[in-house]
Amino acid sequence: MHYLPCSSKTDKLGIGDLEIGYSTMPLLDSTAFLSALGFNLLVQVPTGNYINNLGIGAMRITPGVIANLKLSDRMSILPELKYIFTSKILQDVPEMAVNKSMHGYDASLKLVFKPTSKSWFWLTPALTTFDFENSSSEFELEILYGVVLLNRIGLSAYFNRNFTTNAYNFQFINAIYF
Repeated sequence: MHYLPCSSKTDKLGIGDLEIGYSTMPLLDSTAFLSALGFNLLVQVPTGNYINNLGIGAMRITPGVIANLKLSDRMSILPELKYIFTSKILQDVPEMAVNKSMHGYDASLKLVFKPTSKSWFWLTPALTTFDFENSSSEFELEILYGVVLLNRIGLSAYFNRNFTTNAYNFQFINAIYF
């Protein structure tokens, strides 16, 4: 999930924040129902412009734990729990955004289907809670289809719908896998 601190319509086009992620599953057993257990880390650097709704205007660090519940060779369920830490706003932004708490947690349940060995489809309902004192929560749904095109280079189409703020996001993502 991308955890945007506000929702607004924009007709701006540009490059958003840089996201660097790491994920590992040190406990693996491909024959078991609980086939993997691991952790991940996402770092978001504010390279996009907050005013144009192309970024969050702050550094964000999101560590999490994840498991893989194997239903079949092609289907899995991945429950995930993440903590969201956001620095103070680093860009010039409207005063209302500066006061909004962006610390919190995210609980999601990713339903994964692998039609081929080099492609995947996932559907992820998630509940994100920012601001622990006022308990502001958001419910989102992610849909992603990805494919590895060349050895370790992938391309994905991503759609996110936030039902709480009535916002949506569509992206094409190019990734290099190590």
